[in-house]
Amino acid sequence: MAGRHSAPSRLRARPLVVVLAVVGVFVVLAGGGTAWAFTRGPLSQPRVVAITSASPTHTPVPAPILDCKESVQAGDVAVSKAYQSYKDWYVHVKAQWDLDKGKITVPQADHIWDVTHKRGSLDINAADASRIIYQRQRDACGKVPKNVPTKYTSAVGHCKTRAAVIDTTMTAGMKVGDEWADHVLKEHQKRSIDPYDYHLMWIKAVRKAPKALSAFKKAYDTYKKTPACQLPQSS
Repeated sequence: MAGRHSAPSRLRARPLVVVLAVVGVFVVLAGGGTAWAFTRGPLSQPRVVAITSASPTHTPVPAPILDCKESVQAGDVAVSKAYQSYKDWYVHVKAQWDLDKGKITVPQADHIWDVTHKRGSLDINAADASRIIYQRQRDACGKVPKNVPTKYTSAVGHCKTRAAVIDTTMTAGMKVGDEWADHVLKEHQKRSIDPYDYHLMWIKAVRKAPKALSAFKKAYDTYKKTPACQLPQSS
């Protein structure tokens, strides 16, 4: 076995104008949500008062429902970051599988390992940051009362379902992330690790990887099929 992971052998005011012949005066006074318009026509005609109705008031979305939606949105971001870690770890490990099967050459495997290693730390940092934000509000959907306005019933149901699937996906994603992070750390410490020991740790990681990778892929596929958390417009 050869390559990167192998054992040794890497504004002014205007003057006031007084108009003596007034044809019409229009004044609009706004207050309390109602607009009053006073108009005066010819002197022989009475004053006309027009009243316009106030704008309708919007009913806000209940706070617990908004919290639930925000929780799911944070979860969606966290899952997307976990998926990036999954992709790079999968490609990284697959290079060894393909090398062992003779599908790629050592230089090709080394190139794949170099490219994915360079993204490794970014993967891990982004995944950790988004996961922390998600975990701070992950239980929000569980706090939504059972009796919610009828117009939100279906939406809340979808949000709760997605929240549950996100939780499962993130649990699987953390396992993949841990394995990827462990390998990236060892790569940074490679110079202080005996080459033979490093090679054995790599082979052990390659053999262990399929279980976590498969579990995350299965959870992620279910997540992608889950209805989105979208609320109807408030009225």
